[in-house]
Amino acid sequence: FIGYDTVILNQLHALFQGGYVHNVHSYDLYNLNFPRQSESWEDLIYHKIRVFVTSVLLVFTTTTLVAFTLRETHTRVLRFTVHLRYRSRHRAQYLPIFLTHCLESLAFVPIMIGVLMFLFEFFDDQVLAFLVFSLVWSCEIFSMIRVRANPAMRLFPCFFFSLFLLFMIYLYSFPLGFSYVAFACWLSSVVAVMLHFSNRFGAAGPAQRAASMHVITTLFWA
Repeated sequence: FIGYDTVILNQLHALFQGGYVHNVHSYDLYNLNFPRQSESWEDLIYHKIRVFVTSVLLVFTTTTLVAFTLRETHTRVLRFTVHLRYRSRHRAQYLPIFLTHCLESLAFVPIMIGVLMFLFEFFDDQVLAFLVFSLVWSCEIFSMIRVRANPAMRLFPCFFFSLFLLFMIYLYSFPLGFSYVAFACWLSSVVAVMLHFSNRFGAAGPAQRAASMHVITTLFWA
């Protein structure tokens, strides 16, 4: 991931300004056909703006789709739990509710695959795209489970969005850069932020627990 390949590819691109490189050991084919940065101020500013806008759109779209899928799944699981408890108390049949829940859950499988295909279009490395998707998914789960206090609900998304945006800006600014090193830095920063918020705002108070019970009760009658 962080060997001499990146250095050699940058050197070959600086010498030949294009072409393809085939790694005979890993059987990877690298595309070097992308333009170098111009020395004029107009082209440089246009390049920076294009990288920033592309990164913002990609970060916003990915986080929105993952958050929507996860929250809808969480809502349906809570509703399924409440209905299952109700049928257990009244000794009703379980088969209809199981079938309904399975059919509703299958509707989110194409959304998950669509998010991955969307990331594959913007990342040349599919392994890196899957790692990015996994980290976004893990942070959304952490946000739903551990981020309950009002300050944390305002600050944690801002921190995550900023770190994700910095990673994407680096990735698009340097196509032949150390992408896995950048991802490791992003991952370690996100883990540090998650540990900080978990230690400082992790404990849910009585008001938040009462609000959660109210949400579950409301979902039963929804």
